Amino acid sequence: PDDAKSLLQQAAARKIGGAAVPEMLGELARAQGDTATAERELALGQHDPESAMRRLQNDAREATMHGQLQQAQTLTQQANAAAEKLGAGGAAANMNAGLALSHAFYGQRAEAMRLAAAVAASPDPGLKSLMALAAAWQGDTAQATRWMQAAAAAGDDYFVHTEFLPQVRAALALHAGHADQAVRELQPAMSLAPGHADLWVSMGEAQLAAGDAAGAAANFQKVLQQRIFQLVGHNALLVTMSELGLARALARQARTGDPDCKSQARIAYQNLCRDWQHADPDLPLVQQ
Repeated sequence: PDDAKSLLQQAAARKIGGAAVPEMLGELARAQGDTATAERELALGQHDPESAMRRLQNDAREATMHGQLQQAQTLTQQANAAAEKLGAGGAAANMNAGLALSHAFYGQRAEAMRLAAAVAASPDPGLKSLMALAAAWQGDTAQATRWMQAAAAAGDDYFVHTEFLPQVRAALALHAGHADQAVRELQPAMSLAPGHADLWVSMGEAQLAAGDAAGAAANFQKVLQQRIFQLVGHNALLVTMSELGLARALARQARTGDPDCKSQARIAYQNLCRDWQHADPDLPLVQQ
């Protein structure tokens, strides 16, 4: 992060890169918890329409991390309206896909499936596969299978076939109670894309269900060790999923008598509660 910050500051001093430079400095500062610097840098791009749109998008993603889905929905609608004015319709579809996944993760089935149905109508196989994942998280096997098959038939997109669809199959296997099968579904994808955080999270969830709490914790920790990069890279939901997954994995290990894991699990749950302290009170996951 420090190297990236230094390069961006040099670009700003030389007045190269336009509005994107203060925007990236602002997002980096926000990921590091430096709110004052973030606000100052992001304000510099508020008169640039594209920067203003991206700020709305990033604010929406951050809201999902904190369980503030009502706010995320409002911000997403504002970002999508800005995208329409800029002729960036694809950006709106991507934002709606992310919001659908967030609703699915937090257990708001009706809203998740409403958004997913609209997004899955896109010809984009990547979006179809992500909505299949949202359906799989909700346990809607029939709809997840339909969208998964549609994504597979829509083309030979490398990431769809090697990364996204294996995660859908793994999620369906988990829902059916076949944790070992879920792990097997993900192993080839992990080999082909070993540095992808979404696969770390999916594998962590599969390992936890299969009884490998230590392996699960290791995968969730990979994401959290890169927390700043994940937040800047628009993966806020993966950070929250990893915080919850790590807390559960450590708690599972603590039940076997490991005193270190007991204290670590307490810290992990405290971190999660800090992120969710202003979460919407009606979210099923937060109420658990």
